[in-house]
Amino acid sequence: MVDTFDNTTKENDGIHLLLDWLGTFKGFHNKLTLLSANNAGRGLFAYAKALQPGEPMLVIPAQSLLNPLTLSRSPLNTIPSELFPASASTSSPPPRSPGGGSRRLTTTQLLTLHLALARDPEGRHKSEWQVFVDSLPSFRPLHPATWVIPNSDAPNDPFWPELEACLSESVRIKIAAVVKRYREDLAILRRVLTCEEPFKSQDLNDVISDETFLWAWLNVNTRTVAMPLGLAEPPNAGWPVNNHSFVPLLDMINHSSIPHVICPKPEPLPSLSVSKRSARGAQRPGGNVHLIPGKVDLVLFAPLRGLDEGEEVTFLYGPHSNAVLFAEYGFTEVDEVGDTWWPNADIDVSPWLDQVWATQGGNDVKRAALEAANMWGHSKLAANGGEPQPSVGLMTTLCVMCSPDDAVFTPDALRVRTFSRSAKQSARRALARICEAILNDVEDCRADAADVATRAGGDADKAEGLRITRALLREEECITKGVLDLVESGGIIPGF
Repeated sequence: MVDTFDNTTKENDGIHLLLDWLGTFKGFHNKLTLLSANNAGRGLFAYAKALQPGEPMLVIPAQSLLNPLTLSRSPLNTIPSELFPASASTSSPPPRSPGGGSRRLTTTQLLTLHLALARDPEGRHKSEWQVFVDSLPSFRPLHPATWVIPNSDAPNDPFWPELEACLSESVRIKIAAVVKRYREDLAILRRVLTCEEPFKSQDLNDVISDETFLWAWLNVNTRTVAMPLGLAEPPNAGWPVNNHSFVPLLDMINHSSIPHVICPKPEPLPSLSVSKRSARGAQRPGGNVHLIPGKVDLVLFAPLRGLDEGEEVTFLYGPHSNAVLFAEYGFTEVDEVGDTWWPNADIDVSPWLDQVWATQGGNDVKRAALEAANMWGHSKLAANGGEPQPSVGLMTTLCVMCSPDDAVFTPDALRVRTFSRSAKQSARRALARICEAILNDVEDCRADAADVATRAGGDADKAEGLRITRALLREEECITKGVLDLVESGGIIPGF
C-alpha cells in the first residue's frame, strides 16, 4: 500500500512518480515522507504522527529491487546473459578469456552499465526501473571524485581541482583510491561496448560519454545496499563484490553515526511471494527463516525508542571516518566550528610515515615482518569518540623502524609488542615529528584554501566545498594536536 500525504510537504522533483511506481508492487508499505534535510540534501522523515517502537516504517518489495537477479529477468534487458555474474549454486560456464571477449561483470560494473544504457540518447535501451533511474541524483560538483575527473560533456572550472589540492594528503589518498576503482571499471565497460553486441554495432562506445559512466558509477557506489544474492565471487576477490542491490526510496535515507539518533538497518525478510506476511509487512518472522536470493523484501523498522513526528530517519552506513565518508559519498559529519567530538574520526598518516620510514631506519626486511603480522598499512591517529591516540599499527611500525637492523621480529613477537625501552622512546619521538609535519601541512593547506576562496564568488556549491575542506582540516588539526600533547606530556599510550 502507499500512504497518502500532502505533496506540498516534499520537493516536486518526480518523487511522487517514484512512489506511484512503487505502489504497483504488492506489499509496498510507506510511512515516511521526503523533505529537505539541511546540508544532507533530501532525507526521509516520519510524518503525520509519531511511530511506535519496532513499527514497520518502510517495506520495499523484492520485485522492485534493481540487481543482477531482477535485471536478468527483465524483458527489456539488453545486456548479454554471459556478462552477468554467475550463480554460486549452479555450474556455469567459466569467465571468458581476455582474447575471447569480455569477462563476467561484477555487480557494480553491471549496474553501472545498465544505468548508462538507460541514458542512451537514441532510446535503444529501456529500463523497467526508468522511474527510479530518473530519481537518481547528479554528483557534480560536490563529490570529490568530480574535482579530480574532468567533465567530458562540459567545460571544466579550474576552481575544483585547485580546491582538491587544498585537502590534506590523508583525504586525497582516499579520493585517489575511489578514482582508481572507477577508472578500472570504466576500462572494463569501455571494452564491453567495443566488443559486445548489440553495443558494438550501435557504436555505443562513441555515444555514451565518460561523464554518463561517472554519474552511473557514483550512484552504484553510494546508493546500493549490500545483501546476499547467491552469486559467485570472482577469483582472488579480496571482499564480496557481487552483492549490490538498488533499493528504491530506501536509498534516500541519510547517514548518522550518533547512536541515539540512528535507526536499525533494514532487515531482509521473505518476500510476500514466498511468505504469508500481511500487505503491511508488519510481522517479523520467528525462528530460522530461509531467505531465497531475489525473493527478499527489505523492511525498515522504527527504533526501539520510537520516532517522533517530523523526525528524520537515519542509519549508520558504516563505521567510517570523515575522510572515507567524503571520498566515497561526498559528505562529512564534521564542521568548521563547534563540537570537536567525532564518533569515527581518524587520520591516515601513511604519507607522513613514508617520509619518516625512508630516513629513520625503515627497510624492506622490517616492512616484510610488519606485513606478516598484518601491521603494515594500519597507521592512524584516531579519536573515535574519546581522547586522540595513535593506532596500534602505527606505534608497532614506529617501534620496528626504531629497532636495530639485526632485530628479529616474528608475528607473535609483534603482537605482544616486545620492544626495548629505547625503541619505544625513539618511536614516541618519531610520532611527535609526524604530528608536527601534519600540523605544518594543515597550515599550508588552510592558506591555499584561503587563496582559492577568493575565486569562489557567490557560488553556493563552491562555498559548500570550501566549508567541507576547512572542516576536514580542522578535524585533522584537532586530533593531531591531541596526540602531540599526549606525547609531549609523557602521557600513556596503551601497550607502548
